[in-house]
Amino acid sequence: MLRKTGAKKMKVLIVDDEQDILDSIGRILHPTKYDFNSTNDPLHAIELIRDDFYDAMILDVKMYPIDGITLLKRIREFNNSIYVILITAYEEYSILEEAVNLHIYSFIKKPIEVKKLINILREIEIKKKVLKHKEDEFAKIKINYDRLKKNFEKFSSGREDFKKKFSK
Repeated sequence: MLRKTGAKKMKVLIVDDEQDILDSIGRILHPTKYDFNSTNDPLHAIELIRDDFYDAMILDVKMYPIDGITLLKRIREFNNSIYVILITAYEEYSILEEAVNLHIYSFIKKPIEVKKLINILREIEIKKKVLKHKEDEFAKIKINYDRLKKNFEKFSSGREDFKKKFSK
């Protein structure tokens, strides 16, 4: 099932095959400034991520017809930028290790602590803002560098012309 709030700052996708978990996380996110969609079909999540931009995904591990790790592998084939918060009732080391190798951002054990989930989403939002600021600053530096390089090239070629004219 797909649910959506009005336009907000950060966009979050919730993927869990248990409707009561989707509803619970939806109630947590509803009063926040985050825009969110949810689906209980992991295969539908692939379509949603292909068709739209999401900043973060809250992803359950144990699902049907494919588990969260398999879903994340498929998503990573075309999207490496989405921040993933993995949720599970089970703490299996091999699954967590594989999830870390797929670059999850964080892990939350069920039952989900509201404060912990909100804090993780805030961390992601801050991290994205810092990265955006750094990208903007880098772009400014590159523009200035290109401008200086062009001026230097003009100066250098003018200097060579000057030497040729007056060295005779």
